Amino acid sequence: MSKTLLISLRSPFLDNDRVYPALANLYLRSAMNREGLETVVTDDWDKIGDGMREFSHVGVSIMTPQRELATEFLKRSRFHTNPGTVFIAGGPHARHYTDELRGSDWDYIVTHDGERVLPKIVKGEVKRRIVKDVITRKELDEMPRPDRLGEAEYLRGYNYVLNGRDSTTMLTARGCPERCTFCEDAMTPVLRTPIEKVQQELDDIVLLGYSGVYIFDDIFALAPKVTEPICREMQKRDLVYRCNGQARMMSEPFMKMLSETGCAEIAFGAETGSQTILDNIDKRTTVKQNYDFVKWCHKYEVPVKLFILLGLPGENWETLRETEDFVNWAGAADVQVAVYYPYKGTQIRDAIDRRDSLVDLTFEGEGLGAYGQKGGESEYVVGTSVLTSGDLRAFRDHLVRKYRPKSHSQPLESQRKEEDCFFNAETYEN
Repeated sequence: MSKTLLISLRSPFLDNDRVYPALANLYLRSAMNREGLETVVTDDWDKIGDGMREFSHVGVSIMTPQRELATEFLKRSRFHTNPGTVFIAGGPHARHYTDELRGSDWDYIVTHDGERVLPKIVKGEVKRRIVKDVITRKELDEMPRPDRLGEAEYLRGYNYVLNGRDSTTMLTARGCPERCTFCEDAMTPVLRTPIEKVQQELDDIVLLGYSGVYIFDDIFALAPKVTEPICREMQKRDLVYRCNGQARMMSEPFMKMLSETGCAEIAFGAETGSQTILDNIDKRTTVKQNYDFVKWCHKYEVPVKLFILLGLPGENWETLRETEDFVNWAGAADVQVAVYYPYKGTQIRDAIDRRDSLVDLTFEGEGLGAYGQKGGESEYVVGTSVLTSGDLRAFRDHLVRKYRPKSHSQPLESQRKEEDCFFNAETYEN
């Protein structure tokens, strides 16, 4: 009799990894339920120990910063399972770092969607070790909604508070139509959840006692005709929500609608205050659009969070100054400041790997690969023709020290300085 354990690995590199529950395994559990296959979801495999012997299959969702933990898990778990137990790797790391996993002991590596292929693996119907299976829009429509009700205890292990309300996460679409060269999800097919299923998921969320939700879509506030019906459904259920937006697609009426329907925060990837950098990464936005986005947020009292990404191709002292001008002007509720990490699967990393001299970016080698780390830290493995990784780190520390955003609540060593004069004559001379 088969029994499958689905594991979301913990993220010990974060100050708190008990904020946002992983949704992927709830989707997979629903797909397994539909096939009559018994499944258990957890994120704390240390507590299972020898209890893992009852499972015939173990599936692990891996993000790139968790790769070492995944290797440790696989090695240790072999001692707590039966000899024939099948181990399956999935998640973003499996997709973009397939070659890295190819030489490991994983029995199967699932590089894309898992809802259709996981039941087949458990039933012994898949012979290939590396499996690429992409479900269609029609298949996604027919998939059952994520099994929140069956995993209420798992969800309660996370504590996310939005506007003082107990909240959780959900997805209303997969994929991203944008072309940003720094992102591994660029130009991926957009598959939207039918509104009927969105309604059912919202009902589940309310039934579990939540009164807030973070819409985790890469870009939720993209098209008013698609976004507004979902916002109205949340409003009907008195759910406040947080979402992500895109400056090029935002308008004043759009922001007004978000405000009216209970948007408690909107985040967007401004990335930079420099038009040169925006053009270099094919962001397809303008600096003016970024400023307008923030202006409308303030007008309609929607707290805004900025994602700022330093060290993109072409970065120099002047583009850094433009970025600080934007951050200073914005007066955002929060700012997350990171230095770019060239993940595999991005157009920039592809250019680096083929040694394309047209990309003004140096890569010092693989690091942890996490934009947010303990103590408010980031990753520092890139430089440009003008800036070293040390320069980028110093400027990031300067922004964090000066503006003290909530996303960097842990004090950096440099925050002990009382004065801050990053830009001066000496900076430009060097």
